Amino acid sequence: MEASSFQSIRIRLFSCHRYVQVPNTAKITVPAIAQGCRLIVLQQQLGQYGLISDQFITEFAYEEYQTPTALGQSLMVVPRASAVVPGQTNAEPVAIHSNHHNMVKYTSREDSGYKTVSGHLKDMANDAIKQIPQRWEAEKRSNEGSSLRSQFPVYHKY
Repeated sequence: MEASSFQSIRIRLFSCHRYVQVPNTAKITVPAIAQGCRLIVLQQQLGQYGLISDQFITEFAYEEYQTPTALGQSLMVVPRASAVVPGQTNAEPVAIHSNHHNMVKYTSREDSGYKTVSGHLKDMANDAIKQIPQRWEAEKRSNEGSSLRSQFPVYHKY
């Protein structure tokens, strides 16, 4: 092996096939490799979603308060930075004024969390009522155009 401060290793774990450069002195553990693979897969999925995000309305919900744990500690389960994907089209961050455990448990229809979530759901449903007929019409035109193209084939000379 060549004397170098870095070496190439092949990782094959969780369907994650990547070459990575790591220092010769680095201690590579299975959990660290698994975490790295999950991040690579997540980045790929976010990139793919970014290409089609303009076709959807996306609401990124996150809690504002820490959630108590069984050990007496508290933590943010889904902080804003984790919930909100930057650069997505038609996307809006939605703060829920609760901890993770209680963010969808409402005492009444007057609860601020209930009003926030139900308001966003109503807006999305109203938008869907407008969008669905338009998309069916676009699909119909696309199918009609496809059948016309099959009736008039185009030949190319090379």
